[in-house]
Amino acid sequence: SVPDLILTRLDQVIVPSKFEMAQAAFISVEGEVNNVNYGDNEGKFAYTSNMTLEDALLLAGGLKESAYSTEVEVVRRKRNSLAGAANAQIAEIFKFDVNRDLTLNNKETNFVLYPFDQIVVRKSPNYVEQQTVFLEGEVLVTGPYSIINKNDKISDIINRSGGLTELAYPEGATLLRRTVVKSLFEPTNFESDLANEKSIKTGTIVGDQPNVKEESIGIKLKNILKNPGSFEDLVVQEGDIIRIPKRLETVQVTGSVLYPTTVKYGKGLNFTDYISQSGGFTVASLRKSSYIKYPNGNIDRTRRFMFFNVYPRVEPGSEIFVPVKSAPSLTPQQTIQTTTGILSSIMTLVVTVLAFRTIK
Repeated sequence: SVPDLILTRLDQVIVPSKFEMAQAAFISVEGEVNNVNYGDNEGKFAYTSNMTLEDALLLAGGLKESAYSTEVEVVRRKRNSLAGAANAQIAEIFKFDVNRDLTLNNKETNFVLYPFDQIVVRKSPNYVEQQTVFLEGEVLVTGPYSIINKNDKISDIINRSGGLTELAYPEGATLLRRTVVKSLFEPTNFESDLANEKSIKTGTIVGDQPNVKEESIGIKLKNILKNPGSFEDLVVQEGDIIRIPKRLETVQVTGSVLYPTTVKYGKGLNFTDYISQSGGFTVASLRKSSYIKYPNGNIDRTRRFMFFNVYPRVEPGSEIFVPVKSAPSLTPQQTIQTTTGILSSIMTLVVTVLAFRTIK
């Protein structure tokens, strides 16, 4: 329909390719696949004509052991949805049961992918890696113990270790628990989180980390072993460290006493007896706020009954602390008197200096 064009000097004849005029297409594979080059391809692979689901999984390196292979999803863009509708469908989902050798059943095999299809391989809900807790101190066999059931408790781990030794002090037992805390306002440092999670799994401490929450939980091990499964018998978590100290025979007294020291524990001695062995209270002692820290980390304070202080009981290995009274706040009248006295002193000094200069 168009007459042939006569070319002139320096004309260019361009024959475009249909591939050059098309948007570069890809498919993505996410989840539990062995994509060793994920850092380079970010799970995206170039789309080719007649590419199948099996082809895409093969490019991604196959399925991991943890893959939920019976629920592999292909998410496809909906290209002809009703524009403007509130319930317009924007994607289609196809589910497949994929074998470990990447084969599908006869009805699903050779499922042809479209450009920009997204393949999602989720983690199996029944797949859990081995989890470990650690026992330290006075148990028959110390070391790491694997969690067998999700609801394993402290008593289960202690029983598997052979129980406590004769020198064990169950009242001083503690549970050290560390968890990785993710900030909502800062980008995630995956390398740091991975290192912290590894240290928690192995029971090692990598030093103070801002995104690691470490808490020492005081447990009543004596009650736990007497009543296994009770509300005091906590469910253990991966990386928990259960510490059971040797029988303690001292009490430490610190704070506002005449001679802060460590004294031998004596059965039948009360709070004030240990204060007396440290020289007694000072004039600056805030007796009503004295408190005691038990070996398992629990704190108990002094209580007030009418006009008397009721001091907490003392156990072996405890630490007694007596705080210092703070300086009392001045009343308005005292403030005025103090200010007047200071001003009077300053005026006297000024008059003396002026008088000395006049005489000179």
